[in-house]
Amino acid sequence: MPLIKDKEYVAAPEGLHNAVCVDVTPVQMKQTKFGEKPKFRIVWEIEAKMDDGRPFLVSNEYTVSAHEKSILRKHLKGWRGRDFTEEELKEGYDPEVLVGHPCQVLIQHNSSKGKTFANVVALMKPGESKLSATGKYKRWKDRQLQTEDKLKDSADFEPDDIPFE
Repeated sequence: MPLIKDKEYVAAPEGLHNAVCVDVTPVQMKQTKFGEKPKFRIVWEIEAKMDDGRPFLVSNEYTVSAHEKSILRKHLKGWRGRDFTEEELKEGYDPEVLVGHPCQVLIQHNSSKGKTFANVVALMKPGESKLSATGKYKRWKDRQLQTEDKLKDSADFEPDDIPFE
């Protein structure tokens, strides 16, 4: 008898959706076919709802790059409705400012190994109907802090305190 059952993944519907950015994860080094690269993820809630009433979440992982051919720059250009100025590129851009900002996301389905996945293929400026976050999503950094706090609270924890083996 399984103790934990995996939830079935349901892909967000294809098409153009009103969305709001609910998270930007910290940069982490990830192995790619081109070597280790600094990457982070942007997460959006979209207006489409799952069967249980929660909004679908979609995300995309980006390499930290403002190069004119990078997906990040292409997506941010669509979201902002304009490209970066030379001055903005010199100063740098903190994607953390995106949290809470609405946009439109274009979702396309791709299949792999018998599963269908929702991929964010483009971002655009928000339409007239600007979506706000529901507040149900817990940001990655807040989940990490909660885990770290639990570890700090358990500093005097002894292995003998475990009720089961």
